[in-house]
Amino acid sequence: MIGSKPTSSRLKKTAHASEQERSDVQAKRAVWRRRQAWLNERPELIEKIVFIDETGINTKMARLRGRCLRGRRLVSSIPHGHWKTLTFIAGLRHDRLTAPWVIDGAMDGDAFVQYIKTQLTPTLNEGDVVVLDNLPAHKRHDA
Repeated sequence: MIGSKPTSSRLKKTAHASEQERSDVQAKRAVWRRRQAWLNERPELIEKIVFIDETGINTKMARLRGRCLRGRRLVSSIPHGHWKTLTFIAGLRHDRLTAPWVIDGAMDGDAFVQYIKTQLTPTLNEGDVVVLDNLPAHKRHDA
């Protein structure tokens, strides 16, 4: 607030994707929540859900800020030139991680199809429900 006295806090900032504030996204999220009602009616099906998600790292990621004594320059080394991107993808069940896989590079449609065929499918049982996020690599019409 303007004019308020600054106070210190150990609470961290909680960030969320700004598109969550759009009305179309809020409507889709409301539908998603309503569609989850079947879990209340048949809780044994929770064991059938597999959430798929990816995360990536890039060696180009380097801290831009740091701390040092006042009046001193902070010097830090970062890797130079040999940038590398790795992607980790896995399925998350109610009690375990399943079908973990690391690829050298960013996730794309071809890599995702290969993951589904070679890693995820062998771990699935009849009746399993696979839940994906909205990553463009997941949206293949030819696979």
